[in-house]
Amino acid sequence: MYDISLYGHLTVDRIFEKFNKRNGLGSIANVWKALINESPELKLYICPTEIGSAIVYIDKDIGERYSKASLSNFIQKPEIKSSKINHILYLNELKKPSFIPLLEGINCADICVGKKVNYLLLKYIDYLFIADEDCDDYEELKKHTRGKVIVHSSNGSYWEGGSYDLPPSQILKNVNVLGAGDIFAANFMLGLLENYSFPKIIEEAHLKTTERLSNG
Repeated sequence: MYDISLYGHLTVDRIFEKFNKRNGLGSIANVWKALINESPELKLYICPTEIGSAIVYIDKDIGERYSKASLSNFIQKPEIKSSKINHILYLNELKKPSFIPLLEGINCADICVGKKVNYLLLKYIDYLFIADEDCDDYEELKKHTRGKVIVHSSNGSYWEGGSYDLPPSQILKNVNVLGAGDIFAANFMLGLLENYSFPKIIEEAHLKTTERLSNG
């Protein structure tokens, strides 16, 4: 039994900050790194189902990032493993999501900027993450999702029946926000494993995300 299994997109990223360029791995790799940084002892299963590439521009001055991606250049059928928690990236851009009904345990999923999600997939999702700037159909997402829809931003989160606002002193400026949503999702899942209350899971996920981003 694994603690957390990661399925979905893995990307090779070409990252620009002004004219400075570097290469890196994104998507599943961001979540894996955040999990390992916080809990090296975790038993993780990593299974990319779609591999692609992305060009990413980071504007640290305003704390935003922009990207163009080809997320599904290579596709494989995953080998499903038994896990306490499964995390799926990115639900709205998967070309082959047929493995999702086969997953057992708690299912988390992330939505990225791009296509509208297939609402039929949401009946398998216990926790759906979406960035505030990408969320224009919250009521529909909420109606179709089996569990909770968590809309997050750099300032906090909201969900049906509640919200969380970061303390003003914790809101970051002039930082690299690349992978912030993936760090948030990783720390949310760690809170689930610890059986924290839902409000504490959200609070810890935000505080750990700002801490990680502030430390580069």
